[in-house]
Amino acid sequence: VVLERVSESVTLAMNANWAYILLSSDDKPDRLAVAARYGWPGRRQIQTGRSSSAAAVRLDEFPLLRRAVAERCQVVANHPNDYEQFGQLHSRLGHSQSGPTLVQPVQIQDRPLGAILVGRRAAEQTFDEADQRLCEALATQVATAIDNARLYHSVDEQARRLAELLRTREEEVTQRQA
Repeated sequence: VVLERVSESVTLAMNANWAYILLSSDDKPDRLAVAARYGWPGRRQIQTGRSSSAAAVRLDEFPLLRRAVAERCQVVANHPNDYEQFGQLHSRLGHSQSGPTLVQPVQIQDRPLGAILVGRRAAEQTFDEADQRLCEALATQVATAIDNARLYHSVDEQARRLAELLRTREEEVTQRQA
């Protein structure tokens, strides 16, 4: 839900037409899953499940995305030769799009978490330096929120396991006493 709202907020803040939030998984670092997207026309689209074939992106299919994630640098695709590579991704998600695209890696303490892709439909609406700085600032906030959510999930999972272990031990003690 948070990522869904973030994709909407990023799109609106940057006066863009669409945005994707792609997250990596520990088991497949060469793939990113579309966690949330916004657009077409002005509505949120939630991905169901952790990853599906339609929502999974292999980094080797998208050189600009791979470069942004691997080098941990923002990539701006303001020219058709660059942003047309994302046509395959748009098609997979059921929406044909074309236009300038900004690819912002999402990372925390040099650990890649994924990427944010933001785009505009009109070729003449390129991304400028102000857009780039805004997206970078937003990505920092998104990275912190994602990392906090993952930490919360990890702590919650550990608490559940410890509670189960405690319950099992209490049952064993009760059986021994009996």
